[in-house]
Amino acid sequence: MNRILYGVMAAAAFFVSIYVYVNNVHYGYDNVFLLPFLYGVFAVAMIWFGSKKIVINLIYFLYFLRFVVLNFMVVYTGWYTGRGHMPPAESSYDMAIALMGVEFILINIFYFLFLKNVDINLYRTKLNLNFSYPYRDFVYRLFIVFTILVSPLVFHEFSFLGLGVDENVGDSSQLQNLIFFCVYISKYLLIGFALIYFYNQYVKNKNGLYIFFSVVFVLAVNSIFIGVNRMDVILPFVASFLVLNYLYRHKMIIYNFISVFFLVTSLYLISQIRGTFEYRIVEDTAAFITDNLQVYMGGVYNVALSMELDPLSNQNPILTLLYDMVRPFLGLNLLWRSDTLETSTVLFNERIFGEGHVSQIIPLVGQFHYGFGIIGSLFSVTLFTATLYILLKYLKGTYLFTALIIMVIMLRMLITPLQNISIFLNEFSSVILIFISLNIYAYLIRIGVEKKE
Repeated sequence: MNRILYGVMAAAAFFVSIYVYVNNVHYGYDNVFLLPFLYGVFAVAMIWFGSKKIVINLIYFLYFLRFVVLNFMVVYTGWYTGRGHMPPAESSYDMAIALMGVEFILINIFYFLFLKNVDINLYRTKLNLNFSYPYRDFVYRLFIVFTILVSPLVFHEFSFLGLGVDENVGDSSQLQNLIFFCVYISKYLLIGFALIYFYNQYVKNKNGLYIFFSVVFVLAVNSIFIGVNRMDVILPFVASFLVLNYLYRHKMIIYNFISVFFLVTSLYLISQIRGTFEYRIVEDTAAFITDNLQVYMGGVYNVALSMELDPLSNQNPILTLLYDMVRPFLGLNLLWRSDTLETSTVLFNERIFGEGHVSQIIPLVGQFHYGFGIIGSLFSVTLFTATLYILLKYLKGTYLFTALIIMVIMLRMLITPLQNISIFLNEFSSVILIFISLNIYAYLIRIGVEKKE
């Protein structure tokens, strides 16, 4: 089945490559056909390998959207431009296409060199997850109770699939932001407790109803969140279903189809509430979709814009990249605030809009190109690979709660090539610091109890 899927994606990639080459009418896009062609070549290689491991399959799914679907939509709709007040130079397009291709090649090489043997197959790999750590469970339950008690302070931000949130709420205070993170972590803890309980009951009674109960609970918890950030739906939802697929294996197949429908519906409702469809830079619906894909998937146009940051600032590029990593990192951001240094995201938005407006995501390729030039992709892919390697190694033999958190961080890292390292670090720091603190507290309680005994 996996080989058939890669065969279909390879065929689609080669078709799009020819279609783009024949029908492109915009300057700068002369070589864009190389991206779907490159994807097709590697997809053919994947037919031979036929991997069913999760990381490589997610990488190819995301790059299929980025290299094949997006570039087809650009040429099909004729929406070659974007939101910049001035278009990129033709040389910037060429550099963007080259660096995006290099990034994909490096990701494949590094995967087969370093990640292939630690990647996991949800249906075959034995993770040997643990299901009981009494002291941690005690602390987790206390944390959930604490979160429930303080949640009224941000109750106006609670919503069901984005419905019911107060759109007129202003900026949140530091205390409210901390409570937001607590609610976010508590969702994972609630899901973890439910998965352990229902799975133990399933093993004990061999009753498929417990699979149904697990799925319903996961969907219910993931329907309630703070604000209208779509990633607050996607990440816990996908992470939960990855763990469910590991626990129940092939019995989850029918539920996976239901879950995809649920996820798409959720994202649509949230986008409606967020007003995503209200701001239309172009009236044609297909072109409007293309424009949004360009923004969220780091398309050629946006990457080309990010190639043109150098003239905008006299900042030290390495220092800028370091600042990019510190500013979104929870805790560290309190130690370094500069009135003169700007992040590359700010510079990127200045290139698009001029001064005074920051709403766009600088693509990872552009972020590291600004810091290191043409070898930037080598550094970004090295960081990408090293992070995934550590997460995959630590996943085996860990506690189910920890596995959920690792899945979330891993998913965020897999999305990073389409976005940037700053977004990843914001998610990583807000989740991992609170979760590690809870585990340290549980460890101290255990040590204290053992000393008394």
